[in-house]
Amino acid sequence: MNISGPESGVRTLVMRADRVTATPGPVIVMFHGNAELARDYIGDRLVDHLRARGVTVVFPEYRGYGDMPGTPSQKGIARDMIAVYDWVERQPWCDRTRTAYFGSSLGTGVACQLAVDRSPSAGLILQSPFTSVASFAKGFGVPSFLVRNPFRNDRVLERFDGPVLIIHGARDSVLPVAHGRKLAEIARRPTYVELDGDHFHDWADWNAYLGALDAWLAQRGM
Repeated sequence: MNISGPESGVRTLVMRADRVTATPGPVIVMFHGNAELARDYIGDRLVDHLRARGVTVVFPEYRGYGDMPGTPSQKGIARDMIAVYDWVERQPWCDRTRTAYFGSSLGTGVACQLAVDRSPSAGLILQSPFTSVASFAKGFGVPSFLVRNPFRNDRVLERFDGPVLIIHGARDSVLPVAHGRKLAEIARRPTYVELDGDHFHDWADWNAYLGALDAWLAQRGM
């Protein structure tokens, strides 16, 4: 594990696969939710599981989050993430034919936005996603920068040609499960998994969650 950064200066947490080899391997670029930071995922159960199956996990931090300088905005974060992905692709441990984006909650908007400019070769994983910020912002205490920057996941998935795994908790109290169901209807190549759980990683059955994730990754050669 090391903390490094692309030329743009975006702080990026790189958690290498447990089975490091001399050849490039699969990479997942992950995007966290609003009430989180990238460093919160050090030692996280999901990240450790991905590393154990040979995946390197890359976690960039958003501008304006934690001690990162700048003011968050959809345009600014999107520009930063393009720089991060271009940097990742140049690393000797990255297999460009096996890259995926994994977004949770707010991070699904970041993942979808990046996919518009840099399509991941293996596809998108959207956990607890929303159709658009405008569709749920009122009354949920959404940060003001998001209200001004709506992140239209629905419009992205209407055009995205790659495979998409959508995982949503049936009891999600932050982003109702209707969002995930709607995106599954819109996406061109969806795999939809609905589990007993609330928001983020509150799964009643972690084995079912990890099993669904593993099955989708295996189909992508990851």
